[in-house]
Amino acid sequence: MKVPWVVLAVGSLVAISLFSIYVTGHLAQGILCSYVYLTPYFLPVAYILGFLFGYAIPQITQKERDPKQLAGLFEGDEREAVMVALEGKTQADLSSKIGKVRAHRTIRKLETTGLVQKERVGRSYRLVPGARLKKVL
Repeated sequence: MKVPWVVLAVGSLVAISLFSIYVTGHLAQGILCSYVYLTPYFLPVAYILGFLFGYAIPQITQKERDPKQLAGLFEGDEREAVMVALEGKTQADLSSKIGKVRAHRTIRKLETTGLVQKERVGRSYRLVPGARLKKVL
């Protein structure tokens, strides 16, 4: 099971805060133990480890997504349109594959959902990934 980095980061900060409260309580009671002397050294190390385990390591190990695999989430004409958009080809290229009417309807449907956008290039339109599709990439 993969634990989100937010949970690890918040958990480490909570643990450090509880440790600080524990040490403060002992100092208030006049109890001096060996860990009290190590506290100034332990807290920065704990913060750095919490950052590494909670944020940095998951960000570094996150794999790049292949846009071609993303197109596998769609079926039929939508898959073709998304592939054309990811490759940066024109609406005419899609029309030659699936037909003009089907291409127009498919692109219009994907435009309303924010997955594909059309950019004017001369007398044609180039398909590019929309805002929602860019978020996933």
